[in-house]
Amino acid sequence: MFVSGPAGVKCIATGHLFMLDYAQGLRGGVRAVERTPNYYQPHPTCAWALAGLGDTASAKREIQLAWEIDAQDILWKFVEEMRKWSSILPNRTQCWEGLAMPRSP
Repeated sequence: MFVSGPAGVKCIATGHLFMLDYAQGLRGGVRAVERTPNYYQPHPTCAWALAGLGDTASAKREIQLAWEIDAQDILWKFVEEMRKWSSILPNRTQCWEGLAMPRSP
């Protein structure tokens, strides 16, 4: 599959996270960060993946990077939106656990 642009890469990464494939989600999130280093959204994607992989210290660093790029309220809007999107999934509880990121880095 051909993915065009950073938004496409981030969407693919999010799809992996919805399926609880945290390693592939992280891979896509990192690619999105590389393509758009000054955009906040790939960082919480990476944080979600890292939290799912059990690496909370690195997840907190990604949250800090997102906060440095954009306002903190934007970050929590991301979490709310991902919770809405995953609410129809049979594995929504596990998705929500990964999205329960710390409120401060």
